[in-house]
Amino acid sequence: MVAAGDSVIAQLDIARTALAEAKTIQETKKILDIASAAEIYAKRQQLGEEAIKYATAIKVEALAQLGRMLKETKRNKGAAGIGINQYTTEVSYQNGTAPPTLMELGLDKKTSKLAQDIAELPEKELEKVKEGVVTLAKAQRKARDTEIANDRARMAEHGSKIIPSEKWRVEVADIATYQTETKYDYIITDPPYPKEYLPLYEVLARRSKEWLKPGGLLIAMCGQSYLNEIYTALSKYLHYYWAACYLLPNQPTPLRQRQVNTSWKPLLIYGSVTFSQNELFKKIDSVCKHDDLYQGFHVIRFENTGPEDGKMWLDNKLATIDELLEFLQFNHNK
Repeated sequence: MVAAGDSVIAQLDIARTALAEAKTIQETKKILDIASAAEIYAKRQQLGEEAIKYATAIKVEALAQLGRMLKETKRNKGAAGIGINQYTTEVSYQNGTAPPTLMELGLDKKTSKLAQDIAELPEKELEKVKEGVVTLAKAQRKARDTEIANDRARMAEHGSKIIPSEKWRVEVADIATYQTETKYDYIITDPPYPKEYLPLYEVLARRSKEWLKPGGLLIAMCGQSYLNEIYTALSKYLHYYWAACYLLPNQPTPLRQRQVNTSWKPLLIYGSVTFSQNELFKKIDSVCKHDDLYQGFHVIRFENTGPEDGKMWLDNKLATIDELLEFLQFNHNK
């Protein structure tokens, strides 16, 4: 009678051989599934460290191989605004068919990203993951940190080669420690949106207070998920005045942490001092008018809480709901 642990190891031996011979993403993904299932089974049945570690090693090998394959293959962009990290093999692309999506390859975005991150690990780091010394989650975080550091280094190198101009200049520095005697009319920025970057907003507010001219404005584009924390951080050093809306028509962005899609971004407007509404509107117009997507500055005013319970005015002219909806299509400026 064959013990369960011996049976699992025998199946893993077959899987490892098949992995060495795998030529396609689908074949490699199948072996990854087998190894993952074997690892779970070995843990639940308490088949011993040998079986568990063997399954883990093959799973990690399959992930790394899958990641290399994904990086080497053509990408399917999908329908406009929908396709994300979608790939194909060279053969199907050359045959004139549309590259298959991740879903058609039996993959999801999370697995695809994990595989590509693991494939970037140096051989010594990869061996630690195979041996179970380092978890996949920790290895992926390290791979992402390395990727970010490399991207920053490339941007810094590119910036250092740009020829200076009297009209503008590029400087690569840490906003928390950067020093300048220059005072600015406007500071316009689009900080990172993930939660771990929230502390940047307090730093941004503090430095903006130092750098803005009297009556100058900070205009910060941000995400919607953590607006309450952002308002609090910016208000520690600056005066809140307005929140504008930057429309992104036909570009829905999923906010997975809130489980909603959005087609706009907030523009938070703060100043070092308070000023009148007319001054604010003139400043916003002067900043935005050079943007091809800018549709002019308009004011919508409601008699009560909305268009359903009272009159409303568009740019100081009485308007109906239909007129407002038509106006918001912005076809009048095309």
